[in-house]
Amino acid sequence: MPVVFTLVALLALIGFWWLSMWILLAGRLKWRELLPAAVVTAMCWIGMEFVFRLTFSSSVIADDHKYGPIGVVFAFMSYLIAIGVVLIIGAVFSAFRRDRKVLSAAKSPS
Repeated sequence: MPVVFTLVALLALIGFWWLSMWILLAGRLKWRELLPAAVVTAMCWIGMEFVFRLTFSSSVIADDHKYGPIGVVFAFMSYLIAIGVVLIIGAVFSAFRRDRKVLSAAKSPS
């Protein structure tokens, strides 16, 4: 059952990121060009959720004991930073893939 849930979540996340990218870019890129970035972002998101599901609770408790209430804020900030990293990875992958495609098109003889 967890595998089915993960696959459904992956498909939902792909759809969410795909639509979000298209809206945020105001339709300047085609749907097909945005799909790989949406897939990478969704896969990284699932991986991040898996890691934080294993570590987040203990991190909040340990930081609370070690630093007090500000430690809980530190734990939440680590989660927010991880979200930023996942989004940046998706964007960088998309830019890298697009640049490679442009370079290979420029090198190929016409």
